[in-house]
Amino acid sequence: MCALYELKLAAEKLAKGLGITQLPPEPLPELFTARPSHQMPIVRADAPEALSLARWGLLTPWAIEEKEGNKLFNARAETLAEKPSFAKPLATGQRCLIPLTTFTEWLTQPDGTKQPYQVSAEGETFFTVAGLFAVWKHPQTGAPVLSYTMITTAANPQMDWLHGRMPLVLAPEVRSLWLAQTADPKEIGMLLQGEVAQPLVFEPLALPEKPTKPIKPPKGGGQLDLFG
Repeated sequence: MCALYELKLAAEKLAKGLGITQLPPEPLPELFTARPSHQMPIVRADAPEALSLARWGLLTPWAIEEKEGNKLFNARAETLAEKPSFAKPLATGQRCLIPLTTFTEWLTQPDGTKQPYQVSAEGETFFTVAGLFAVWKHPQTGAPVLSYTMITTAANPQMDWLHGRMPLVLAPEVRSLWLAQTADPKEIGMLLQGEVAQPLVFEPLALPEKPTKPIKPPKGGGQLDLFG
């Protein structure tokens, strides 16, 4: 499961790295920290020349409220074709690339605390993850809402010490194949079944300090004796 990632890259540099010529009309900040329901840039198969802003968390045609998409922020590569929420976007070529600079996972320590690790691509300024997108029509306003889900796969040997799952990272040379609307379904299936080969870097993050509880004065309002 991946529920937190970052994109620390100016939109112009990202567009150049992906060979994109069109940016969204809305200005993009240079730092994105993404959680489900946030708006993030993706590259869609039906518009591979452009960056599109989309809501993280896939909205199905039968969704009644936007918040329903918050549960569909990840999709398992192994079962995409079996799940009603993902089968249609997969079958109709609604594939996308999700650019990111890091994602975060937590390692449970022997004492029960969780140590966060930020994972990045070795030697790369950013990397791309496979995703699916959909356009949902708001039942009240009729406004279209673009949303997406991040595809995950079994952790490779680099990652399995930290977590059993990981985002399906796509190497630069297969990005165009993933986005190609005329791609052979067998080739897409091979990408979904493949093991992530991208070398990764793991950076432990500092844990926030627990707030110190204030010492309560003794009952009756007397002076607190700190030295016995």
